[in-house]
Amino acid sequence: MPAKKGSAPKPAAKQQAKPKAKAASKAKEPAKEASKQKSSSSKGSAGKGSTLFGVYVTKLNFPGMDNDAVRSIFNKYGKIAQLKIRKDTYVIVWYDKAENASKALELNGKDVKGCKKISVVPATAQPARDKSTFATTAMVGGLPGGVTAAQLSKHFAGCGKLVKCRVYSGNYGFLYFRTNAAVTAAIKLAKEQPLNGKTVTVRYSSRTQKGDRKKDNKQRLEACLLKKGREKKWTSVH
Repeated sequence: MPAKKGSAPKPAAKQQAKPKAKAASKAKEPAKEASKQKSSSSKGSAGKGSTLFGVYVTKLNFPGMDNDAVRSIFNKYGKIAQLKIRKDTYVIVWYDKAENASKALELNGKDVKGCKKISVVPATAQPARDKSTFATTAMVGGLPGGVTAAQLSKHFAGCGKLVKCRVYSGNYGFLYFRTNAAVTAAIKLAKEQPLNGKTVTVRYSSRTQKGDRKKDNKQRLEACLLKKGREKKWTSVH
């Protein structure tokens, strides 16, 4: 019997342990959440939609200005991720780190390559996605006269699954493939094998069949409205 009395407080000890365990669990929650946010943040900076940090440059225009020449000016501040040049207008230089873009701002108001007091300010724009990484459509230029969609399709059939082919009167056309790899293969084939004795140019295009259908529908609607407008005008006159 005395032994039973000594064991009576045990349930109370268990009840006291529970709040402690609950408190410890609650304490872990913020740390877990912070860790989750840190993880998603690091994924965002290194992943597909990573943010770049740019500087917008104006008044920079010198003889022989090209990508390499501009890089030689700005790469001392850090690794350049992308570069965009619009001669006589502006240059945007994107870095993968914010501190590198901040360092490049020291060129603001300086004379560079004979250009007086160039302007260098933070850029908010992000670079466009590189078409070579996602495009499934190829634009084919410089087609031989009279070439048909069937001939164009046959020429590039070995590059991959071809969904559709369109040829236009301006000696160009579009190949709609199933994959991005097929477009890369078409670019390679165009360099190696002429079409009807003529070398054509193939490049990545952001066009899609869905976009084409929208455009075609819009043009048909506009043509229909224009026709109705003319008929209405003709009947009101007569």
